[in-house]
Amino acid sequence: MSNGRLGCTWCFRTLNPQDNEADLCLIVKCVECGQLYHAICWNHQQKCLQCGQSQCQQVQITPPAVMPVVTKTHAIPITPAATVVVRPQSRTHSKRIVWVAFIGIALVTALLVLRFGTTTIAPLADLPSMPDTGPDVAQTSAARSPDRPVTAFNATRSSNFAATPTAQQMHTYSGLRVVFSRGEVNCSDLVVLDAENGFETTLKSGGNSEEPSWSPDGRQIVASSSSCGNGNRSLFILSLEDQRTTSIVQGGNNIDPDWGGDDRIYFARGSKADNADLYSVKPNGTDLRLLGETGRQPTLSPDGHQVAFMRVNRGIWRIWVATLGTNGKLINSRQIAFPSVSDGVHARMPNWSADGSFIIFSMTDKNFKSLALGGVELSTGKRYAWSGASPNGSQFERPACGRGDLCVSAESEGGLWLLNQAGGNYSMARQITTNAKDWGADIYP
Repeated sequence: MSNGRLGCTWCFRTLNPQDNEADLCLIVKCVECGQLYHAICWNHQQKCLQCGQSQCQQVQITPPAVMPVVTKTHAIPITPAATVVVRPQSRTHSKRIVWVAFIGIALVTALLVLRFGTTTIAPLADLPSMPDTGPDVAQTSAARSPDRPVTAFNATRSSNFAATPTAQQMHTYSGLRVVFSRGEVNCSDLVVLDAENGFETTLKSGGNSEEPSWSPDGRQIVASSSSCGNGNRSLFILSLEDQRTTSIVQGGNNIDPDWGGDDRIYFARGSKADNADLYSVKPNGTDLRLLGETGRQPTLSPDGHQVAFMRVNRGIWRIWVATLGTNGKLINSRQIAFPSVSDGVHARMPNWSADGSFIIFSMTDKNFKSLALGGVELSTGKRYAWSGASPNGSQFERPACGRGDLCVSAESEGGLWLLNQAGGNYSMARQITTNAKDWGADIYP
């Protein structure tokens, strides 16, 4: 091994990727000094014992070669050696040995408790891949696409359990990931969270990155980007395999990207405070189409036939839906009904239920204070308003739903939750973050 150790720097156990214990199969190394750890051991102390570095990356350890078994056809003769007589020690001497051993074990145990405490290490699932980055990678990416700028994100990782999930929850959330913005509006970073184990990857661009949306295969993210405080945003695609970004749409203020199931990206170009022109574009930045409607937050239905968006009229935001024509233009646009809720004025931030039967959205008062999660069943026109609150009394906002009617929603006073959706109603499943500056989340799959 590169660091000369025979095992994990933390626990000194073997670093054999074929170990029978699943938690010991995943190996990471310190990005600064190269010390190797089991991922579960790194998760325990969150930094390198050698140099104090807080970042690690996954590595592959080549298993030891299998030693061939050779069977001798004839027994090897053994020459008798001199006889050695072992004389028994006195009982007093034996008692001394026992007491010395007992005292030694007690001292070692006390030192270990003082050094490490008695914390139980929770199991850690597979870490996402984090390959080495450097100028050579950037040059290769740029060479493949010379007309589109390619930049690198600085990825850091941490474990963040808002509440440790049960075994049943970990099974339910297996493979489930959430991407969101963390920070002030107009100056945020992107964070990818593994809902199964609470492991976070923070992607820092050195500027502002917001409104992320998953690609259909979950390997890439589209988001809007700018310098902190700068009003003009471009759209970029981030590859999770190498943390490299490629700008696809520039010029003007490009906001609200949504990566549709038809592998086109729907977005708005214009002011955040008013209606903007709605567009779609291919992920490689070609075939830019003006959709023929104005509004904000366009989002494609799961079946690819309709687009929901929000539109302001005389200062009031409401939800609209239109059919996506064969030429890529929106036709037959109509405003959907507004559910009844006390003090309700605005309907904003539309999205779709996983099966596409509902349009879901946030309902707020005139000052944009969250009141409820709204929903309209398109086939019947039935309206719903769910005003459930978190344990601290805060309302939910901006729902986005994935498989199994499991949705992610922001708590109005901070933090993200997973919600179970049943028709137009919801129930709280689990809080996944507690940061008051987490917002704009999307869920995969």
